Amino acid sequence: MSDDQNKKVIWIINQYAGAFSDVAAGRHFNFARGLVSLGYEVFLVMAARSHLFEISDLGPGRLACDVRDGINLVYVDVPAYSRSSSVKRVLGWFLFSRRLSRLEALLEKKPDVIYYSSLSLVGYLGAEKLSRKLDAPIIFEVRDIWPLTLVELGGVSRWHPLVIFLQWIEDAAYKKSTYFFSNLENLPEHIGSRVKRSINFEWIPNGVNQYDSTMLPDYDLQFPDGHFVVGYTGSIGTANSMITLIESAKELQGEKISFVIAGDGEQLASLRGYVEENNLLNVHFLGRIPKTDVPALLQKFDACYIGWGNNPLYRFGIGANKIPEYLYSGKPILHSYSGGADPVSKYQAGITIPAEDSKSLSQAILALKDMPESERAKMGANGRSAAEQHYLFSAITKKIDSALREVING
Repeated sequence: MSDDQNKKVIWIINQYAGAFSDVAAGRHFNFARGLVSLGYEVFLVMAARSHLFEISDLGPGRLACDVRDGINLVYVDVPAYSRSSSVKRVLGWFLFSRRLSRLEALLEKKPDVIYYSSLSLVGYLGAEKLSRKLDAPIIFEVRDIWPLTLVELGGVSRWHPLVIFLQWIEDAAYKKSTYFFSNLENLPEHIGSRVKRSINFEWIPNGVNQYDSTMLPDYDLQFPDGHFVVGYTGSIGTANSMITLIESAKELQGEKISFVIAGDGEQLASLRGYVEENNLLNVHFLGRIPKTDVPALLQKFDACYIGWGNNPLYRFGIGANKIPEYLYSGKPILHSYSGGADPVSKYQAGITIPAEDSKSLSQAILALKDMPESERAKMGANGRSAAEQHYLFSAITKKIDSALREVING
């Protein structure tokens, strides 16, 4: 594919994509960069504004273009908003979808494949319209199962008008798309429950960029000598089940164990209040730290925690960014999880305990603390090996390349 005339053109469309590799929404930028290195010409289409970031120099008009790392970046104007629950966010779904139709005039190179990633589902309508108009096959990537997430996690009625509308879009996407990607390994089970057709599917997990642990800067954390450090990095929201970790910290106050929480979110204030009310001196909040600092911080932990609610939605799997980060760190993982496709159990990279079960978590922490260092190191090594095989962006991009070739060649 080195000859420019023979380059295959890929349009990756994701409203919440980021334009840098180290932002929270950098998944598709990293994929795009990898595909460019493999000889593709890639257009990454995203909203100019979201609750995650904003492109301040959009300029006049509804679309703007830029080039970074060989990637053609395309920004679509939508209303500015600061909260993920804002009504303007929903309005932005419809405007983004509608304005995708203008890509045909802006981008002279017709795509060989359109790769559309949710969220949002609404944008699929615009992407699928482009697919038909340009006679380009469409890949549909599901990263959150909407509207099922709204119903099972958000408690919204199945008969709410928005849920009915989104369900119509989801079913249409399952019927019309040529190929499917998802960071949820068991997604085909869900697709099979919605439509009766054979599908082409590839598991495309969230990824991590390669780094040398020995070259990381020192992260200054001071704890009493001999303390076992359990750490968490990431969002602090309802879905992250952080209260399970805090309740475990309360149960283990008398042990030589320290708990570190780095992140921010709507549950942070209530967690701080719980810690102060119970005088938990073994819990330390670092607040939000730059994503580039996360690898160095993880090296200070003896074990990494990740938790989930006990919800049937997770039967299809999970795709948190911190999973590949934790695996690649080489640290054993404490996974409070009762769903399907559990990577920690699959790769023997730590200990999985039932979701929302602080007593089981406490027992697992004590078991890790008291086991020989060699056994913990083996768990960490298993995780690192799994990350190198399955979660490095370079490895994931090769899977995407293989799928693209299959779609292009029919």
